Amino acid sequence: MSNKKNKNLILESLLKKQKKIIESMPEMNDFIIGTIQNNLFFRCGNKNCKCHDEKNPQPHGPKTHLSLRSDKKKKNIYLKKERISDIRKFIKNYDALWISMLKLSLINYEIYSLEKELSLIKK
Repeated sequence: MSNKKNKNLILESLLKKQKKIIESMPEMNDFIIGTIQNNLFFRCGNKNCKCHDEKNPQPHGPKTHLSLRSDKKKKNIYLKKERISDIRKFIKNYDALWISMLKLSLINYEIYSLEKELSLIKK
């Protein structure tokens, strides 16, 4: 088998892998970048609340929050119990999306290199 034919077969195989990864990726609207914080105690914004008492502060909690960064600021968003499993799924989707993008990046580089060798890309 000629070298060019072999490279074409490799290229075809890489394109199939690329397509498979893309098809297995979570939808772009089904992910959240963040972490779940369990048993979080906090003070509210009401200065007259017991959580702001100088002698015996009683913070609110324990509560579950989604911790994320937005505009270089850390945000904690309270999660209702019925939403926690959905949020966990969205965080796992982000992890899967990230891993898929890393794999895709490597395959894309291999495809680009082979296409360049086969003169499918103009220099």
